[in-house]
Amino acid sequence: MILSTKANLLTGERLPKIMPRNMYKYGAKWTGTDISPEQIEQAKKLALEAGMKIDFLARRAEDIDFADGTFDVITACQCIWYFAHEKTAPLFARLLKTGGKFYNQALRFNCGAEEEIKMIKSVDEKNIDIASRIHSESWQESHKSFCNPDFVAKHTPEHQKEYLVEKIRKGTALYMLFDETSRKDVGIVSITENLIEDLYILPSEQNKGYGTVLLRFACSKCKDTPTLWILENNLNAARLYRREGFSETGRRNQIDKGLDEIEFIKTAG
Repeated sequence: MILSTKANLLTGERLPKIMPRNMYKYGAKWTGTDISPEQIEQAKKLALEAGMKIDFLARRAEDIDFADGTFDVITACQCIWYFAHEKTAPLFARLLKTGGKFYNQALRFNCGAEEEIKMIKSVDEKNIDIASRIHSESWQESHKSFCNPDFVAKHTPEHQKEYLVEKIRKGTALYMLFDETSRKDVGIVSITENLIEDLYILPSEQNKGYGTVLLRFACSKCKDTPTLWILENNLNAARLYRREGFSETGRRNQIDKGLDEIEFIKTAG
């Protein structure tokens, strides 16, 4: 997300015209944000190479903290998918100066075209193999440190496909996240009424905000209060869920000797 001061722009002006590369030369000052520290580091390098001075912050849009009326313009491209809009809408209104503008547009960055995209799609027989591969790779990576190697090896794409196909047959909705920039599918999630499961991101694509995107999407699809279960040793997932307004219910299931599964329910946001 980009926040800017000293950018005198017109309502309806297309977003590429107000990106830093086009407005920097006119004296606009920019602050860039992203929830991923890795993406921020990459952005810093690109800005340095382009000779642009941009202040970068690694934080959620909901946690941006500036004085009222700081910015002339706030723009959001792909990051719009990450937002908890009931929080960001009043926040952006407060941060903008009187008469300030909020611009939102989905961009296909690799070719410069301005096209609306669908990042999240349903999984069916046409793309189940891709979803199964994502599930397999992520499951094996997340379980290899505490599961028997032979047991981990059994969770092949073919094995996980059987699991996912059976879930879909029983009424579970399965979705897959497509990253427009890298042009590949990066994660999956399943929803059965209010139960969120199978939130898996490819190991190479983790810590980039994709898990947040899928989690928020899944919550929006739940018919009632979202719930989920995670292994008690999955500390990264627990941090994500707490950050997104989930709390432990106190319910536990023993998965194996010395390892429990714990239930979370969405209580805020």
